[in-house]
Amino acid sequence: MSTISAIYENHKSASKAINELKTHGFNRDDLTVLTSENSSDLNIQIQNDTKTSEGIAAGAIAGGLVGTAISGLTGGLGLIAAGPIAASLAGAGAGAGAGGLLGGLMGYGMPETEAKLVEEKIGKGYVMLGMKVESKREDEVKKVFKNNNPSNITVH
Repeated sequence: MSTISAIYENHKSASKAINELKTHGFNRDDLTVLTSENSSDLNIQIQNDTKTSEGIAAGAIAGGLVGTAISGLTGGLGLIAAGPIAASLAGAGAGAGAGGLLGGLMGYGMPETEAKLVEEKIGKGYVMLGMKVESKREDEVKKVFKNNNPSNITVH
């Protein structure tokens, strides 16, 4: 099993890719979504989670995926994370300052060079999608991602 990641300049393109993955029968539990909560076109309702005082909140993202807002991972950049990466980032963010996002991405299995690129793009308001997939369906996921004009696609 591998993970295919794509970086999109805006939420509209990422949403189209998510919907296309759904129509191809991919499991949303295998989908990761990562973006900045300060993105200019962010259209996600966030509700405060009263169980935590660390700036973590829960909300709805990407058609029913449960998202988590995570603060303090990259010098105050708030993140919205959903899917398998959310736990990795929340763990990396516990007491972490700058470098927490990078460490969380690498903990997710992403090579350091790709993780640095994602960290930079997220800071600029881009959206990262990641899909855990069996090798026999890799090409299908890559095609869906390419159909929606990502700035970058990687397999890790």
